[in-house]
Amino acid sequence: METDYGGCVACGLISTMLIYAFTNQDLMISLVITMSCVLLFSYLLKLVLINFPKTFTVGEAMVVVQSIPLFVSATSIQYVQSLLNGVNEEFSFINTLVFFKLFLFWLSLLLVSILVIWIQTRTVVKASTVTRKTFHILASIVFLSGLLIDIPLMTLASGVGLSLLLFVEALRIAEIETISPTLQSAFVVYCDEKDSGTFAMTPLYLFVGLACPIILVPESVSLDLLAGVLAVGIGDTAASCAGATFGRNRWSNNNRTLEGTAFNILSQVAVVYLLVFFDFIDVPNALTRTVFAATTSALVEAKTDQVDNLVLPLALRIAEIETISPTLQSAFVVYCDEKDSGTFAMTPLYLFVGLACPIILVPESVSLDLLAGVLAVGIGDTAASCAGATFGRNRWSNIIDVPNALTRTVFAATTSALVEAKTDQVDNLVLPLVTILAFQATNFLS
Repeated sequence: METDYGGCVACGLISTMLIYAFTNQDLMISLVITMSCVLLFSYLLKLVLINFPKTFTVGEAMVVVQSIPLFVSATSIQYVQSLLNGVNEEFSFINTLVFFKLFLFWLSLLLVSILVIWIQTRTVVKASTVTRKTFHILASIVFLSGLLIDIPLMTLASGVGLSLLLFVEALRIAEIETISPTLQSAFVVYCDEKDSGTFAMTPLYLFVGLACPIILVPESVSLDLLAGVLAVGIGDTAASCAGATFGRNRWSNNNRTLEGTAFNILSQVAVVYLLVFFDFIDVPNALTRTVFAATTSALVEAKTDQVDNLVLPLALRIAEIETISPTLQSAFVVYCDEKDSGTFAMTPLYLFVGLACPIILVPESVSLDLLAGVLAVGIGDTAASCAGATFGRNRWSNIIDVPNALTRTVFAATTSALVEAKTDQVDNLVLPLVTILAFQATNFLS
């Protein structure tokens, strides 16, 4: 697997210009950051795919690897800026009462998790799907409580928690006496078919999936910020438990069930409803947005072959951003015709361009040429489509003073009408051009 340095340079230059244009960073700083990130990503991707062939799919490897240079560069820049500005917000709340209450609550959940793992490991019985999802619920409670009460503290705790997970995983594969065998026995009990590589990526994906909206959504409590908790902690857990218990009807080409998908959607909507009901969040149209976003993530969960702990929060986050799209799509479906069968709805764009193009093509005062778009598209085409219901309204005669106006208009209108009757092209764009040419052809009558 050879590195395509030409592609790296091209991606780096494009990223440099985007950062320079939209973030007002110095050009040299933008170039150094982007080129280092792109080259590091290329090197790490090749390293991961060659040395850990069963740990990642290609898509998972790309998501995981590119997060490393992005995280390092972003945190480094933020740390340097905080030093220059003398700001250290991360530790400004350590001594508050809220911190100690949350810390004791999270510590109790951690002890419960350790107890469950110890009991399951002693029985030497393979953990079921429902048992594994217990940790989804416990982790979701941790993140939900932190996001609702103290977001900066939750941000700091996420970094510490991820570091601890990586440290424990390093101990497991290091083959250290007394420590590694204990961790390996717990791993064997709780692992699933996706953890067949060197590293146990499922718990890491779960943690990253719950935490990634904190980085992607730098704002106060919102539905976007709760995307990881809703998609992975609530929806995916409900889908797995309900599918394993009540599932009868399966999706085609996989073992996911329709019942699990339904519970996925309903559980997310129910949690958001409770949060709104008890005034934990105040978000406009929360339930409507949740229904759309939950349906999107549930369908992705039902169809994806990737590790859903990593994919679902991203899908839910994107769906919550794009909630306005169904409204626009419903309006498009009502008003579109057979010509709008492509990716873009070009008919309204052609209408606007057809009406406006004479302004650019005819740089002069009010004349028939300048009114070509209005006459051909706004008047003539509408009259032809409505069977002549508005034909013969010559209201412009008192506004403009053009010699032989009616004669020239008869010729131009007849030409554009015949073209409109015979053309297979989009008439909103063609007719104004035809009318302009017809008016120009009759200039000798002026």
